[in-house]
Amino acid sequence: MSGKIEKEQEREQKRKLEEKLEKSLLEALHVYAESDFYPLHMPGHKRQIFEMPMKQFKNPFGIDITEIEGFDNLHHAEGILKSCMEHAAKVYGTEKTYFLVNGSSCGILAAVSACTAPGQSFLMARNCHKSVYHGVFLRNLKAEYIYPQIFEKLWIQGGILADSVDNCLTQMEERGNCPSAVLIVSPTYDGLVSDVRGIAEAVHRHGSILIVDEAHGAHFPFSFAFPESAISMGADVVIQSLHKTLPSMTQTAVLHVCSDRVDLGMLEYFLQIYQSSSPSYVFMAAMDTCIRYMERSGEKKLEELRKNLDWFYERVQHLRKIQVIRGQRELVEKCGIVDVDCSKILIYMGKTGKNGAWLADRMREEYHMELEMVQEQYGLALMSLMDTKRGFERLAAALCELDAEILKEEKEEKQGSDVGLRKQYEENGCKGEEWYPEEKVTAGTEIATAEIVCTIQEAVYSKKRCILWKDALGEISGEFVYVYPPGIPILAPGERISENILNQVRKAALAGLPLQGMRDREGRQIEVIDR
Repeated sequence: MSGKIEKEQEREQKRKLEEKLEKSLLEALHVYAESDFYPLHMPGHKRQIFEMPMKQFKNPFGIDITEIEGFDNLHHAEGILKSCMEHAAKVYGTEKTYFLVNGSSCGILAAVSACTAPGQSFLMARNCHKSVYHGVFLRNLKAEYIYPQIFEKLWIQGGILADSVDNCLTQMEERGNCPSAVLIVSPTYDGLVSDVRGIAEAVHRHGSILIVDEAHGAHFPFSFAFPESAISMGADVVIQSLHKTLPSMTQTAVLHVCSDRVDLGMLEYFLQIYQSSSPSYVFMAAMDTCIRYMERSGEKKLEELRKNLDWFYERVQHLRKIQVIRGQRELVEKCGIVDVDCSKILIYMGKTGKNGAWLADRMREEYHMELEMVQEQYGLALMSLMDTKRGFERLAAALCELDAEILKEEKEEKQGSDVGLRKQYEENGCKGEEWYPEEKVTAGTEIATAEIVCTIQEAVYSKKRCILWKDALGEISGEFVYVYPPGIPILAPGERISENILNQVRKAALAGLPLQGMRDREGRQIEVIDR
């Protein structure tokens, strides 16, 4: 009987997929926009088209132009765009602020390229976004990694310690290869903030430049209700994604230069390389409008957001099985975490026998709410100043219902810690594969450290062969492996595949997380260097 039900469900899913494929992208987007689905994800405008500043963009086609007289050129700004970027720098209190029409990724690539020489050593946090690794590849840098602390209770990556940065730079200096630049991410995707001030002091003592990927902290400079921005904590270059947490269009971001240590000529040169030669005036207008809106109304709107967040955390604090992490109270001053962005709501499933993928599926199918990201043990809801009180109420109600359901299930079936990992995940809708049998999946409290055999560029250009994961132990990877989002590599090209790394990959696959980066879309094989 259960097999028949499963086949019927598969047919229904196939039918729905075929219906979607028959529509044009625009039709599908209109249908979705008219539905009651609520976004617990970026972009930060949350599709509130009748609110300021979004309602100023009634017809984007009417303002979609090219570089015509009177509208300047982003790559040689002398007029209105120069004025807008100078205004942005004044708002943020920076030396220079640049508009980015290719997202934070192009800003990271430009910053890495401008602050390093090809083949040079480079110190970076291991939990950086894949765009940093792409910069390492393009410049053939010899990357060394600082690993974030691990908050073992929740199995999430915490902060980077200033002492760790200082020690790494001292060791590199003693070997005669101190890097000209260091790059960290703060806040993390989960909203966890490192000691940027202490890290900046350490980096500058060694004569290096500090680049901070603050993509998820674009709202920080506008309110004391949220963590302090890296802009005012000593960083030399700060990259922020406006579209992630502010009311701006997807793909819009800014790069801030905060000191005189950066070669502006080289930075602008690489910005021209990594950005489109036909930058969207709609995007640039969205950035300018967003910044001016935040200058006028940001503090008030962020205070409203903070009040909604306080209400939400109080509403869900008595859940029995699902645990909503109230970061300030539970994470600060632990594992290198000096502050927490409470607008990133972490929904921990570790006590439930379920996983993040299960949570995302239930939220989507039953409550019409889409999470920003899921990991093995938790899901993440990204809230912004454009979220409505009704949105917070829907999220709280959904979690209360799911919590009650899980508690009832546990009491009725007396299920608990005796449920095997394989059975858990299969009941949660995840199919097992032959290359990660249950007996090979072990608990871990340490992030997999990488043995670097060669540079990323050397690995990418090497002759490679495809092998099954079960045969990969000890081989040297020829490609990236990461869960996306957030896009932080478990494995990078040029690194030896250890049992610890295999364990992380197996656990991610069993949890139904979206493993990407591999040429094999099904994830059964990995490309390794043909030695």
